[in-house]
Amino acid sequence: MNSVGTIGRFYEVDVQFPPYVHSSREEVRHSVGDAVVIECMVDANPEPDIRWLHRYSNETKQEIDLSRQYSQEKLDKNREDRIWFIKHEQLNATRWKTSLFIQRIPKRLFNSNFICRAINRYGQGEQIITMLESHHFTKKHRHTSTTSVYSSSLSTVSTMTGRTFDETEYLR
Repeated sequence: MNSVGTIGRFYEVDVQFPPYVHSSREEVRHSVGDAVVIECMVDANPEPDIRWLHRYSNETKQEIDLSRQYSQEKLDKNREDRIWFIKHEQLNATRWKTSLFIQRIPKRLFNSNFICRAINRYGQGEQIITMLESHHFTKKHRHTSTTSVYSSSLSTVSTMTGRTFDETEYLR
């Protein structure tokens, strides 16, 4: 410090960068009729345009833009379409969480890709999540019990499966 005093300036630095899109899972496994939520995190500055796309297979490059049809705003106006639902949530100045909700998975969606894509003026990023069918096998157990009845006397009465048999009838 000097006798004149101090002077200072504060600068705010706004670092801008292309979107980085990531998900904790690259594939999800479910059964027909299950409900599923697929989530992605997006880091970007400036704010990106975030979209969910669907591609039926890796061989097909055709992508269906789900965001145009199933955004929060459109669902609020049309309550009948509840199979798909997309929600974006801003967590801080440079981070967003986006979620794709599927209420009842139809069989046609298995072995297909869902793409979370974010674009801003500096570039784009995407994460591909593959939907696979999970086969829940339910084992059916057959319970069989066998009871052996031995008697030295012909007049002995034994019980087997809730029914009473005279020993002479049972041993024949």
